[in-house]
Amino acid sequence: MKKRRSLLYILGIGGLLISGIITACTMVEKEKNGSAGILALLTAASSATGSITPTLTAAGGNLQITLSWDTIAGAESYNLYHSASTGVTIQTGTKIANVTSPYVHTGQANAVSRSYILTAVRGGQEGPASKVQTVMAGECGNTVIQAYASEACDDGNTTDNGNGCSATCKRSGSCGDNITQSIFETCDLGGVNSAVCDSDCTAPVCGDGFRNANFGEACDDGNVNNGDGCNSTCSGP
Repeated sequence: MKKRRSLLYILGIGGLLISGIITACTMVEKEKNGSAGILALLTAASSATGSITPTLTAAGGNLQITLSWDTIAGAESYNLYHSASTGVTIQTGTKIANVTSPYVHTGQANAVSRSYILTAVRGGQEGPASKVQTVMAGECGNTVIQAYASEACDDGNTTDNGNGCSATCKRSGSCGDNITQSIFETCDLGGVNSAVCDSDCTAPVCGDGFRNANFGEACDDGNVNNGDGCNSTCSGP
């Protein structure tokens, strides 16, 4: 009888221990699930009202600069800040509130740099600013030759790399300087006729109206027709 009671006692203690372990595990699981739920709610709230940094792009035009950006979900409005300083901030820039994309900033002098940042407002709160975009109206380096900005060329950069287009999109060098500016010249042998280069820094071709004796031309009347005083090979009448 004593042995039976002892066994029942041991089994009772064991049951209590097992029950306690199960309860503890259940509480841990609930705690974990509760934290996950809270995090999920915070994430959802953040996606609805949190701040997102917009992506801003800028392009120069004649006496104006066009600013564009992608729409941010839930954004109530956008604020644009600009300054002549490259280090423009929300505190130092001139604010233009409630702008919409694309925004054309008119009245800008050509070839004068201006810097911009953009913020988005969500949940009544202004978020962090975009990366600074520095651009100029009539901008050199955008691959478009802008006559209004007095550009003679535009090779897509603002570096004088010897191709004839300067850092300010003006022509550099000239025919006859023995440097072939590839944008404007085919060749340059000092501005004289040779078997491979006319004195105007173009390749010699019969029919170009430019007689080059070193190229073997006896005449060149500007065409390759026969019977008009200069034949089709520029070798004679």
